[in-house]
Amino acid sequence: MAELSFFMTNSDTLDFARLLVGEFDCRFTMDGGEEPQLPELRTPEEVAAGLDPDGYPPRFFVTSARWSGFPLLVSKTNHLDGRVRWYVAQRYGGPAFDYAVSEPRQQDGNLQIVPGWFSVYPWYYIRRHDPTTFERPAAMTAAFQRVKRYLRRNGVRSRTAGISIPGPWVLPGAVRAFEQGCWLRQGDSRFEPESHIIRP
Repeated sequence: MAELSFFMTNSDTLDFARLLVGEFDCRFTMDGGEEPQLPELRTPEEVAAGLDPDGYPPRFFVTSARWSGFPLLVSKTNHLDGRVRWYVAQRYGGPAFDYAVSEPRQQDGNLQIVPGWFSVYPWYYIRRHDPTTFERPAAMTAAFQRVKRYLRRNGVRSRTAGISIPGPWVLPGAVRAFEQGCWLRQGDSRFEPESHIIRP
């Protein structure tokens, strides 16, 4: 699996969704719906404003007529707290990119941003209980490379604070949020944009 991770604010997410819709006419199927017919968003504004049924930034499966030739497959999950949710089978049908929106949130009195991701597999299954697979379409590979170039052109790499391990890309809105005191956080690790690291 190839994956790109990034820190984004809502404005960064809007710009990113504009790229996907404008260049590839993408559709965004929201994961974890309350009904088996999962919501499909079509505009960048819907994507940037979207929340899942539990009120969190969503996870989408991103399709396009350029690379998706099969329906997405969904399955039902009964959670221990009583919630019933329907989830996309990640590697079946479509194919679709797996896209988790970066999450700005308030925690412990501080604004924090948790990274999102955009990922793709080298091959997919057509349907459940069938070993038949197909290779990732060339158009999907090209779209993934376009996203990679977009992140490199518009963002900066991050480093783990203190030990300088490479981290997710940081898009412009997230850089500005960091400058205003926001934490860029993944688990217990905090990150800072490379452009703000003071070299010895």
